[in-house]
Amino acid sequence: QKFTSDSRIVAEIGDFSSTACLAAQPIYDRAGMVQLSPTASHPNFAPGSQWSFGIVGTQAGEGPFMARYAVQRLAKKRLAVLHINNDWGIVSKDLFVKAAKELGAEVLAIEAYFETEKDFTGVLTKLRGLKPDLLYIPSFYNEAALIHKQREKLGWTDVAMMGPGSLYSPKLLEIGGDSVNGLYTSAVFFPNDLRPEVQKFVKGFEAKYKTTPNMFAAVAYDAVNLLADVIGRVGPERKAIRDGLVAVRGFPGVTGKITFTERRDVLKDYRHLIISKGEFALYDK
Repeated sequence: QKFTSDSRIVAEIGDFSSTACLAAQPIYDRAGMVQLSPTASHPNFAPGSQWSFGIVGTQAGEGPFMARYAVQRLAKKRLAVLHINNDWGIVSKDLFVKAAKELGAEVLAIEAYFETEKDFTGVLTKLRGLKPDLLYIPSFYNEAALIHKQREKLGWTDVAMMGPGSLYSPKLLEIGGDSVNGLYTSAVFFPNDLRPEVQKFVKGFEAKYKTTPNMFAAVAYDAVNLLADVIGRVGPERKAIRDGLVAVRGFPGVTGKITFTERRDVLKDYRHLIISKGEFALYDK
């Protein structure tokens, strides 16, 4: 409300996460201000308002991609799911489970946790007893690191671990240590991509922050550049910015070319990743 009531502010980049974006959406919609989210992947976000745009791709694309990764690429057929209990976690779980079942996998159990939870020993023990060959964890890196450490402490080492691109962060490696080795995930951005725009971004980011950018840094960078490009062409007027974003075709982002669909979200190409020897690497087996 503070942003939308200030006439100097012509658009917003944010919020972080689908849950926050969906909560804020009605305010931007009523005010007629662009809400450009770098990270909202809930399929209902962008279609919820003509002023809302998402550039990270949606779980409608990533969920089935991860299911194919698990069932077809890794040949895992007995699956369990442990997901964060928010809007994003629920839809991530739903779309992965639906696609996995359609591919012939058996989903043995689905368990949820709240963001404040720190002890996963009980639910991990319960899931272990079902003997899945893969545990899918739609979560963020803090909880994922704790899940991995506690799984390792329990001695549960005969299960494959997988989660969506939300886990692609150096912080997961830092917090999880050796326990996250072998985790399968995905990414719309990989710093070893040889495209000139990617290498320019990675080198500039590393020079300034002394660390390699993760996916969240990349989509934020794309959001700022995209909005600046549109404002540079149409001017700093709220409706003109909205119309300019609708018309975007093939903007060269570091996370891939950006073209908005009729739903005002984008279709992304995902990469198969694995954590190997403490680093994210392309899974090419």
